[in-house]
Amino acid sequence: MGGIDVPADRYWGAQTQRSLVHFAIGNDRMPKRVYRAYGYVKKAAALVNAAAGRLPQWKADAIVRAADEAIAGKLDDHFPLYVWAASTSSRFIDGIVQAAPPPIRSRVAASDTRLP
Repeated sequence: MGGIDVPADRYWGAQTQRSLVHFAIGNDRMPKRVYRAYGYVKKAAALVNAAAGRLPQWKADAIVRAADEAIAGKLDDHFPLYVWAASTSSRFIDGIVQAAPPPIRSRVAASDTRLP
């Protein structure tokens, strides 16, 4: 797909930036309540996986912190996708960790919080 520039002040990655460029259809953004709800899913998955010994506690703590910020609306500006980008919007759940501040994002993979 080639390289793409992502603004330095944004927490999202290349895939989200590509979606913004290639699916810029209208002004209908994904409703905030959708990705905030996914914050609860990510938080629950991190807690369950940590309790089961499948995720180190430090990772669970970082994911819970990022999820809590998403739930509280502190990361609203970092979830920019259009509802029309259906295939990309399915990645919102992984975007919770991707949208975390760089110290968390660089140490935790989105796959760390998949439900068993």
